[in-house]
Amino acid sequence: MEKSTPESILKRWNKDGAKDLLGVLKRWKPWLPPRPDQGYQQGGSFVFRDGVATYVSYDVSTGAHAPLDDIFEAAGVSTSK
Repeated sequence: MEKSTPESILKRWNKDGAKDLLGVLKRWKPWLPPRPDQGYQQGGSFVFRDGVATYVSYDVSTGAHAPLDDIFEAAGVSTSK
């Protein structure tokens, strides 16, 4: 495990008690991939405009994702309420 995983979770916890994470975990069920090496695949976030990537973020570890506000801003989506 990368140290960025617990660091990311701690950052969420300090921000708002990890409300978004706790909400999702209510529905979460453990799943083991068919092959052990599949558990190490990481994702990312991408925003494209006219076929060009305008925002790229690769997840460095399981819990370290791009901030949603950054993704929405890159996509031109307002997050103001």
